[in-house]
Amino acid sequence: MDLRGDLRGRRLEDWASWRGTLYLAVEDADLAAWKRWLDYPVALDRGRINLRAWLNIDGPNVFALTSDVALADLSAKLGDDLARFGIHSLSGRVRSTYRDGDISVAGERLTMLTAEGGRVEPTSFSLRSRPARGHEPARGELSTGRLDLGLLATLAERLPLPDSVRAPLQSLRPRGRLDALQLSWESKPDQPFKFTLDTQFAQLGLEPDGQLPGVENLSGRVVGNERTGKFQLSVESGRLSLPEVMPEPIRLDQATIDGGWGHERERPEAPEALTIRLASLKLANPDARGEFSGFWRSAATGPGYLDLRGSAQQVLAASAVHYMPLITPPEVTDWIGQGLRAGRVDNVSLQVTGKLDDFPYRKGGGVFRISGQLADAEVMFAPGWLGLSGLRGRLLFDGARMLITAQAGRYLGAQTPDVRVEIPDLLDLGQQVLLVDGKARGATSDFLHYVYSSNLAAVAGDFTRGVSARGVGELALHIEVPLNHADKTTVKGEYRFAGNQLKLLPQLPELTDATGSLSFTEAGIGLRGGEADFLGNRIRASGVTEEDGSLRFDLSGKLSVASLRSFAQTPLWGYLRGEADAGGTVRVQGRRVEVSLNSTLAGVASTLPPPLQKAEATAWPLSVVWRSQPGGEGWSTDRWQLDVDQRLNLAWEEVCAPRCAFARGALAYGAQADLPAQGWRLAGRFDKLNVDPWRPVVSALIAGEGGFSASGRETLAGLAFKASELTMGEHRFRDVSAKALRQNGNWRLQIEGPQAEGELMWIEAGRGTLQARLKHLTLDPVPSVSAGAAEDAQAGSDDTTEELPALDVIAEQFYLRKLDLGRLQLAAVNAGKIWQLKKISLKSSDFDFEGRGLWQAMQPAVGPGRKTSTHLDFELASQNTGAMLDRLGYPNTVREGKADLVGSLSWQGPPTSIHYPSLSGSMQLNAASGRFNKLEPGAGRLLGLLSLQFLPRRLTLDFRDLFSEGFAFDSIKGSMDVTSGVMRTSDLKITGAAAQVSMQGTTDLGREVHDLHLTVQPTLTETVAVGVVVGQAAVGVLNPLAGVAAYLAQKLLRDPVEKIFSYDYEITGPWSDPKIDRAGSNPSSPADKQSGARPRTIRK
Repeated sequence: MDLRGDLRGRRLEDWASWRGTLYLAVEDADLAAWKRWLDYPVALDRGRINLRAWLNIDGPNVFALTSDVALADLSAKLGDDLARFGIHSLSGRVRSTYRDGDISVAGERLTMLTAEGGRVEPTSFSLRSRPARGHEPARGELSTGRLDLGLLATLAERLPLPDSVRAPLQSLRPRGRLDALQLSWESKPDQPFKFTLDTQFAQLGLEPDGQLPGVENLSGRVVGNERTGKFQLSVESGRLSLPEVMPEPIRLDQATIDGGWGHERERPEAPEALTIRLASLKLANPDARGEFSGFWRSAATGPGYLDLRGSAQQVLAASAVHYMPLITPPEVTDWIGQGLRAGRVDNVSLQVTGKLDDFPYRKGGGVFRISGQLADAEVMFAPGWLGLSGLRGRLLFDGARMLITAQAGRYLGAQTPDVRVEIPDLLDLGQQVLLVDGKARGATSDFLHYVYSSNLAAVAGDFTRGVSARGVGELALHIEVPLNHADKTTVKGEYRFAGNQLKLLPQLPELTDATGSLSFTEAGIGLRGGEADFLGNRIRASGVTEEDGSLRFDLSGKLSVASLRSFAQTPLWGYLRGEADAGGTVRVQGRRVEVSLNSTLAGVASTLPPPLQKAEATAWPLSVVWRSQPGGEGWSTDRWQLDVDQRLNLAWEEVCAPRCAFARGALAYGAQADLPAQGWRLAGRFDKLNVDPWRPVVSALIAGEGGFSASGRETLAGLAFKASELTMGEHRFRDVSAKALRQNGNWRLQIEGPQAEGELMWIEAGRGTLQARLKHLTLDPVPSVSAGAAEDAQAGSDDTTEELPALDVIAEQFYLRKLDLGRLQLAAVNAGKIWQLKKISLKSSDFDFEGRGLWQAMQPAVGPGRKTSTHLDFELASQNTGAMLDRLGYPNTVREGKADLVGSLSWQGPPTSIHYPSLSGSMQLNAASGRFNKLEPGAGRLLGLLSLQFLPRRLTLDFRDLFSEGFAFDSIKGSMDVTSGVMRTSDLKITGAAAQVSMQGTTDLGREVHDLHLTVQPTLTETVAVGVVVGQAAVGVLNPLAGVAAYLAQKLLRDPVEKIFSYDYEITGPWSDPKIDRAGSNPSSPADKQSGARPRTIRK
């Protein structure tokens, strides 16, 4: 340390009056070490200093100090509540003078590097200050070079500054660069403050403080004084914050501001007011580009007067919410943020003129107007309501009013030529309302989309979601949205359509040429004047929303059978004709939908077999109901119910997700259609039911389009029916009831009734097997058609053998036509094209019958179609022919006797009916030891013939004592061949004690015509051997599967020939009225020769 001095004074104690110079030099001094001798006013931790200082003293009021200083590694705390102050290095020259109150401080080549790395490049400054003296005001000057304002603000936080300086620095957080500053001022009590200013700055940043705006990256120059001045400012990638006016900072990608200030008078007599003029304000950001000009004038009270005008381009509508001033009510700001979704506004003009106290001039007194041309705008009205898109029109803010008038746009995908969106008073706190009026013309499908995508879905349900449409319509819409209660939005609209095509449900046909008017509000939907073509008929519809919120449509019109053919392919239409009036309703509530249809069916005729046969004029009330019950997400349970005249009931359920699959169903006649847990359940209660007329109907349903599939049959879960009278083929059952259940893939059926009782089982494997174990079975054939018609039907039969099941049938007690035939056993298998009858057996105490055969497909020689043929081999044995015939319904015809009949027969068609024109085969008859009793008329046509009871007294030889009271036989033997239904015999012989009889010729079984030659040779013995026909009669009762040969024998035995006696006879003609001619005397009968008698014809 080097300390030098050159001082002069009069007395040491009066040192303040001395004059002279002091010089101090310090090299690399450790400031912390000096704390032992010096009491620093600050808490110094460390630091080193190099210093040269010159102090000139000229009395007590004048001094000048020049210092060259270099500090290094300085760390000190300049106040208890201040952060530690650290300087890595600091150097430069500082000059200061004081003369009689005038102060001057200047810095030259000052540089600094803080401990945190902040750097002050070489700079200079000058500060001069003169206090007021007498009438002279206080003056000052300040000039600086380049300064880093952010670094200075950081250092200021660690300096012991007064709060009046520290607080603004903390809130404003200045940053940026001050390039130059020239400031002078002059102040005098009771006089305005005067100043001159010339400053340049770059990237200036200030946080907003109160009414002082915040700014970022502001550069420019300001020149002026307290009366007038000008400024040229610019912003690059900056922002402007107006927290007292705008809710968020305004982004400024580029901005230039040219203007100035001055003092002007609004009127000559008015006082001067500070006026700031904007000659040009240009700004651009991603939301808009604009250019504005105007002025602001201060006022004695209030925020002053503003006149701002300008224009903008490419203003993004969706960004408008970011520029809404804070005076805008929050509900308005919320709607603008949510309602203006897209689009831009071009050719925007802005004008704000008036006192800012009255902005936005709801009651006049100023102008606030923003207008522009909308393009591609999207406006949403309220949550849950679809908005407008593609708007082109005009946007206007006029005072507190917002108005959008669009000349083009799209709503629901349709063109909107005229739309008006308005908020009459943006500042009507709590009462702001958005009004929308518009019209649109577009696709009906878009309107349906609007219904189920908007709040209307609450009243229309999801029903419209599944409706498809083709065509267009016109929409008129009015919406009122309370911005403070958007949930209370009201809607009033009407959609008119004509010539549309609608498909309400995937399962239903399309509605064509649909016309009507659909009105709607937020509370419901209504349909007026609805008409459409449905299945070729015009129907009418109307609809309203009920008090419970459900939607109801009423339908009326006609349905014709002819039109239903195009809807569903089913052979049933061939049995129906005509048309009937019909009505219905559709109810929708949420996702629940119910459709009901009603008709008397008067005008529709049914040729279905009874009990579903109906005359055209007869009324059968029809009710069809479909209900859709929503389940979880995306699926529902649909239930169908059908009732015809409270007699036929059908119900079924489907699960839809979204495609529908059958779940369970029930079909009942005369009973309740109770749904099972799964699958189908069939039930019925009939007075009379003939199954045969229903066979072609069921066959057509199974084979035809829309019939029952195999998978549908597999879902059958149960069967139950009762019938007072049931007819199947030639058989009639009374008071029969049956119940069937599916177990382990097979069907088990219990049948009860006076004619049948037992258990049947259907085994699914292969083509199926029908197994029956019956306690008793009674078949009571009922003739249904004539023999000729039956033959025609049999010849034309195209039954297929491939679909027949295997049979395993046992009936412990079998009755046919009330005849007790004993125990029945039937076994058959299906081998594809051959249905093989393994066994048919009848066993009783009087006879045994055994048969076997087959039924097979065959190709006809000519003509289309598939034909079948049947072959049967059989044996019949009886040890008591008389008892057998008693059992078979011919009591007291034969006493005792034994008989055997063996045969083999074939015919075209099924085994259930004989086709006589194709019947062929052979039979062997052998009977013995019996006696024909006297037969009453009608006891049997052929039995009367063979008993010879017909021989008359008036013939030449009177055999009445031999035959009229009965005929005993020792044997009956013969063979019979059958070809094309004609039975031929040449060796049938009857041997008895009374006579010997031989028979030759033919019998046409189909036409029931004789052509026989009979030779009778009487003997002196009264016992004649006849009886073989007993076996034939027994076989005949086993119709149809018990044996065809017996059936043919029965035909033969039904022909009575009475009162003919001759040695030789020709028997011709029908069985019912045969022609009997004597053919002349037998060579062993000379009496006839001697008499010369001629042949005679004798009729019964």
